[in-house]
Amino acid sequence: MNMLYQQINLQYSYIKQFSFSIVIGQEFSQQDCNYLALSLQSFKFLENLYINIPQNCNIGILGVIELSQGFQFCQKLKYLKIDIGFQTQIGQDEICYLGEGIRSIQNLEQLNLQIGQNQIKGGFKIFGEQIGNCKSLARLFLMIDNNQLQSEGTQGISSILKGCTNLKIVSIKLFSNEIKKEGALAISQGLSYCHNLEKLTLMIGEDNMIEQKGLEYLGEGLQQCNKLQILKLFIMPYNMLGYKGYMNFSNSLQKCQQLRVFEFKYQNITESEAKDFMFSLFKVKKLAKININQDDRFY
Repeated sequence: MNMLYQQINLQYSYIKQFSFSIVIGQEFSQQDCNYLALSLQSFKFLENLYINIPQNCNIGILGVIELSQGFQFCQKLKYLKIDIGFQTQIGQDEICYLGEGIRSIQNLEQLNLQIGQNQIKGGFKIFGEQIGNCKSLARLFLMIDNNQLQSEGTQGISSILKGCTNLKIVSIKLFSNEIKKEGALAISQGLSYCHNLEKLTLMIGEDNMIEQKGLEYLGEGLQQCNKLQILKLFIMPYNMLGYKGYMNFSNSLQKCQQLRVFEFKYQNITESEAKDFMFSLFKVKKLAKININQDDRFY
């Protein structure tokens, strides 16, 4: 890795796009993170960066700190994608240091962050507060599965939505985080600040248990999104939404004046209830495309 750094430092300081991926099974130490951070310092014109850390690759808290410090030199960076695989030992402290580094990128326009099956838990609350300072952020893609966020962690999502008022496209995937109705409320409160949001994809997987009240909370937040045109909502089983929850949610969507496309995948609702739900959606004035189906496939 040291030789790679020296080569990059000497020959490629002018590049605008850089992709770094660790091979599964390859050892990647704190020192390697240091070399990567030094390389980032050399990229004076870097605009696009992709970092892939595969499953079971433990870079440790010191490695995350090194990487975070490297981000502070990427002031021209506009697009950042980070994939962190399963069981890479990214916990509450590590995610906070990562957020500190990303926050320092003043011109960041798009953030893609995938973290699967780690234990960031409530640390995501602090991470969200940090990312909420990225005022140029216009596109946000979060895939946070099996990280025990619970309601405290979802407050971080709320902070991002509240702080990044220029967001136009948002995609959030939350599977197995036990956010419950309190977490749905936190997301709803963040959505109420998204007055420039045009497209939202929200996937709430199993074991989140948002219940009827959680769906109603989401509707209340969405009705504040004045420019929302495309809404994709995928909710897996065991969330216990209830017929009343569906109908109250549709009533909230009627206040989304610019909504044109609504796609909804659901379970645990009868065919007659689904028809009532769709009929209520016909009252959304500009809605031109409705796709409601019961589907086991969630993406």
